Amino acid sequence: MRITAVTIYFFLVVASVPVFCNTSEPPVFHLEAPPESRSLFAPLDDVRLLSNGLLQLGQSMREFMQKTKGQINTIFQKLNIFDRSFIQLSTLAGEIKEGEEELKQTTVVLNTHNEEIKELSEKISSKMESILQEKNQLLNKVNSLEEKLSRLSVGLFTITQVAEINSLREVIQRQEQSIANLLEAMVEQGRHLNHQTRKIKLLEEKLAANTSAQETFEKMAEISKSALPTPTPYLTSGNSSTTMMTDFPSDCSELFDRGERANGIYAIKPNGSEPFMAFCDMSRGHGATVIQQRRDGSINFDEPWEKYENGFGDLQ
Repeated sequence: MRITAVTIYFFLVVASVPVFCNTSEPPVFHLEAPPESRSLFAPLDDVRLLSNGLLQLGQSMREFMQKTKGQINTIFQKLNIFDRSFIQLSTLAGEIKEGEEELKQTTVVLNTHNEEIKELSEKISSKMESILQEKNQLLNKVNSLEEKLSRLSVGLFTITQVAEINSLREVIQRQEQSIANLLEAMVEQGRHLNHQTRKIKLLEEKLAANTSAQETFEKMAEISKSALPTPTPYLTSGNSSTTMMTDFPSDCSELFDRGERANGIYAIKPNGSEPFMAFCDMSRGHGATVIQQRRDGSINFDEPWEKYENGFGDLQ
């Protein structure tokens, strides 16, 4: 409206100029169509369309920001899980290394005892051979004396011959008693040697199982450095391919019946299971297999079911 008013006013001023100039020619008015005016403001529909587009863009940006924030929180949670799993793996690897060192030391001690028992067995065998030789010599002497006695009459025995025969019989009896004692000692040493051998084999199997478990933990630690970890079960110490033992007791009461009277750790093999180490209490007049025992509260019994299946704490 302002542009139109200014245009009309301009034409009136131009039309009045010839009158003031006193020209003889009559004024000629050239009326031309006013130029089309263009509005400086956008149409209302375009403004509404633009505002709706901006609102939709802002809403989508807000949703994108919320989605991105949720993804970042998920990544942080996975990183926290990874840190906890890596710390647990490191702790378990350290415990396995300590147990491996203890098993190695125990194996060295048992091997030393085994060598000592072998030396004692060799000495006992040599003594047995010498005693058997002496026994054969005494039997030969007795046989020769019996032949002499058979040639002589009953009334011709002298006091010296009777004393010699009696002394020889006493010597033979003493030798037989010493042989019996040595045989019992050899049997006992053989049992002890077999027991020590079973312990050594069981410790070697546990050492091999712990070594394989440690290698598995190291591989898992290497894998976890390049990818996010997933929860892994606790590894067991048993091995289904171990050598089957047929002479293990089923429990501590059977060990008590065999003559064991000292409290300590023994290898047992219940029916249908693999052999394992257990603490036996022999101080109650019978052998008791200890399943659980809490002394001073230093061990937390709030453990998962896998720990109760595989065992935890100190056997001692």
